[in-house]
Amino acid sequence: MSRIDVRVQTAILCAVNTLLPVAHTGPPRADPSAILDRMALLLWSSGPWRTLGAGYTTVFQTFTKWTAAGVFERAYATVLRL
Repeated sequence: MSRIDVRVQTAILCAVNTLLPVAHTGPPRADPSAILDRMALLLWSSGPWRTLGAGYTTVFQTFTKWTAAGVFERAYATVLRL
């Protein structure tokens, strides 16, 4: 069960999906929904990244990329319009 309200999660995922390139080469990309859930878990636990267990580096790297790309600012603006 997700810890984020479904409308908020949908708004954030829409912002994320608009930034992802259509054609992707290399290893399969991690599921944005699963990454977002793990970010939410980290926010609620207030723990260090490594408390997420295996794959925490993927979550951290994705968070860094999304922050640099302005995903969270765009998602916040979208959530405010709900």
